[in-house]
Amino acid sequence: MRQTRPGGIILATVGTWAYGTGLAKLTATAEGTARGRLIQRTSFMPARAQADTLIDEDMAFRMAYADTERTARLDPGMLGQWMPAFLAQLAAPGTQLIRSTSADGEPEVYLFDIERESFASLTSTASGWKVRQGGPVAVWDVIEDAVIRWREAGSVDIDDVVLEVTSTGHTYEFSSDPSLRWVHRVAP
Repeated sequence: MRQTRPGGIILATVGTWAYGTGLAKLTATAEGTARGRLIQRTSFMPARAQADTLIDEDMAFRMAYADTERTARLDPGMLGQWMPAFLAQLAAPGTQLIRSTSADGEPEVYLFDIERESFASLTSTASGWKVRQGGPVAVWDVIEDAVIRWREAGSVDIDDVVLEVTSTGHTYEFSSDPSLRWVHRVAP
């Protein structure tokens, strides 16, 4: 934003997961902020700066001790769809998604928030998906809540998202339902 004069246009990719990102078109203001909409779904090869942090042994050890365990309300396969994947990144920023297969051939999904030392592991069972979570943030809970609220609001597409960028954070809000709103704080 510092490089764009007031009235100038900024085009930027929002999100890091493959097939879960959007292209933002923002207009810079004289106050040093920018505001606009996500104009379309997009997917580019991530930059090196966007590479996921490797999961260290401490996090792998932490997964052995979940704080909660329950049946998931949603099938994590929905994270293979564009909007649920995009929403997951809004609800749980910085979270990594890993899909795997168990030794029995059953699908498994892992979500890791390395910065906040939180995780969710989802395993397919005969009665649905079992979710185990640990850490200060219940990663799967916030993702499920976001997707359920979005569905209840009519499952609008990415071009309904308004983005405002300031020096303190990024605010994402759906114009058709302002209750679908996330603020991501930026470190000073």
